[in-house]
Amino acid sequence: MLISHISINKRIHTKLLSLTFLTIVISGLFGSAVASASTNVSLYITPSSGTYAINDTIAVNIREDSGTTGLVGVQADLTYNTADLQFVAINTSGSAFPTNGPDNTGGNGSVNIDVFTATPQTGDQDVADVSFKVISTGTTNLNFTGSSQVGYSNGTTGSPATTGASFSLVQPSCPSGQTGTPPNCVNPTCPSGQTGTPPNCVTTINNSTPPATNYSNNTNGNPPASINITPVGSSSSTTVPTNTNFKISAPANISPTPIPNQTIIKTEYFLNNKLLATVNEPPFSYRLDTTNILDGDYTFKTVTYYRSGKRTVASQNILISNPLSFNQIRLAAQKYGLYVVVAIVVLIAIIFLLFHHRFISRLFGGKGNNPPSFPIGSITTMGPSHHPTNTPPANTGGTASAPVNSNPNLTPGSIHKPTNI
Repeated sequence: MLISHISINKRIHTKLLSLTFLTIVISGLFGSAVASASTNVSLYITPSSGTYAINDTIAVNIREDSGTTGLVGVQADLTYNTADLQFVAINTSGSAFPTNGPDNTGGNGSVNIDVFTATPQTGDQDVADVSFKVISTGTTNLNFTGSSQVGYSNGTTGSPATTGASFSLVQPSCPSGQTGTPPNCVNPTCPSGQTGTPPNCVTTINNSTPPATNYSNNTNGNPPASINITPVGSSSSTTVPTNTNFKISAPANISPTPIPNQTIIKTEYFLNNKLLATVNEPPFSYRLDTTNILDGDYTFKTVTYYRSGKRTVASQNILISNPLSFNQIRLAAQKYGLYVVVAIVVLIAIIFLLFHHRFISRLFGGKGNNPPSFPIGSITTMGPSHHPTNTPPANTGGTASAPVNSNPNLTPGSIHKPTNI
């Protein structure tokens, strides 16, 4: 009669025979205190997911949750993929079911756990720990099989609900700060010509700069050192040096032309041998703002340094020709100083004098200095009654007196025009 309650599977039969015997004994000992059988029991795995690398160990905990139903035994059977995982061990030292059954084994794709207890267990309890070693990449699963059983404290067995687990398996990575693939991990180093520790590498330049290389005469076919000039807003550029002055009439972007198989670390830009800028980051270009440069002929030069220790020099005569603007006048004044200022002031004064004759009249004339003017009709005329009479006085034996002007309108030195009679 007892055998009819046990699976026909020979292994399960052996396990559950012990389990059933134990539950009968417990039932007799505890009587009505033993809970009735219930199917509200589950087996599950924790953690149920995660990411592990090759050679990592996956340690999972098999647990049961029976709620208020008392359990005295658990048979947990699992399957795993032998291409992904390698079985390591079963550990029941922390189990709520401290007695091991006759067949706790693992390997070849399956794990069998049989544990018992004399004291019925309720709630969420530890069944056993199982560990595996990761040997491949991909996704792998741990699943309970249908042969998993639980033994109730009333002497019966049942099939619990089960929940498996799924894990992502990846290639291993080196510890933080190292490169490579385990076990060949190395500490990174800065590239040749740089010092420090990545990513904080610093370019170092030998103070004794090597002489410039004339690549135009290089038998390896390297091109001569050159630069590209591209007007701002334009998509076309010109490669110099050329044999003639290169005219620049607007701001332009200038960049070096690297020699083959060489890595630029910095470029210096000069105008008439005066350093304009040092550029240490790609693309090592410089924006020449012609609006802040006085029109004229200049020599533009670039010195480009390479990680190999070489450097190239490109020189080009340029003609800067900006549209006339106040800024150009200001630059000219700064260059030529007071002479330009005085010349501009004199020029403005001459223009002012030429077109303002009243100012000239006041400047050289002045009140009381004008020559006398004689408007038409202003000349005094005299009729007969105004003609001067020069009747000599009677001879009284004295000295004759000078004629007397009897016309009160005449002043000495005034012009007198006699009237025809």
